[in-house]
Amino acid sequence: MDWRDQLELELGRAREALRQENAGRARASARRAVWVVVNEYQRRTRQDIYGRDAMRQLAGIADNDALPEAVRSAADRLRARLSPDFSSPSLNPLADATLIIGHFEPLIGP
Repeated sequence: MDWRDQLELELGRAREALRQENAGRARASARRAVWVVVNEYQRRTRQDIYGRDAMRQLAGIADNDALPEAVRSAADRLRARLSPDFSSPSLNPLADATLIIGHFEPLIGP
């Protein structure tokens, strides 16, 4: 399976989880979708600036002042832990992931 197929699989899983009102599963799939794109970006550019696992990548994106604020904020929300009442700063993890993916995907090329 190539990276685009894997990306669509994870985005589909996130959409289905949201439809089922399973926020935890939606968040996990959204994080994996970002991971797919960032891994492909790093592979194509031969750089390992964000790390290899999803949470490190989200932290690296959130902390990278060279990236647009909206991208950094989305990454910060997606990487955040749940609060004691089990709420998440990422009210729409699919939208946050889509924003991050929208930044990196055009940088990957054909």
